[in-house]
Amino acid sequence: DGYVARNFVVMIGTNNPDRQHPDGVAAGVYAILNEIAERHPESQIILLPIFPRGATVDSPDRVARERTNRIIRSFADGRRIVWLDFNARFLDADGGLPLATFPDSLHPLEDGYRIWREALEPYLK
Repeated sequence: DGYVARNFVVMIGTNNPDRQHPDGVAAGVYAILNEIAERHPESQIILLPIFPRGATVDSPDRVARERTNRIIRSFADGRRIVWLDFNARFLDADGGLPLATFPDSLHPLEDGYRIWREALEPYLK
């Protein structure tokens, strides 16, 4: 409160205790978006997907997050809330999450942060 922001970047949900239930995670994201919109009606919200988690495309964590991402994507209107999905840039040709970029299949290293920065930069200039 009391702060005026041009943009908010929201990427949340991977550590949600209920993360295996996409509807519950999405409901929490929706509540956060509404709170930001109410407090900062002049700001644009850049909504990011939950980053890939798990080394393979069929990892239960990956599947659950992709289901959540499909739901939260629908919250974006392209104007006030912008969906910015660059998750595919993290993955190898087989959809795997390279250990060189995400050594624990969750947290990015320098290359992952570079991809993230490059995707966000045009929206934040």
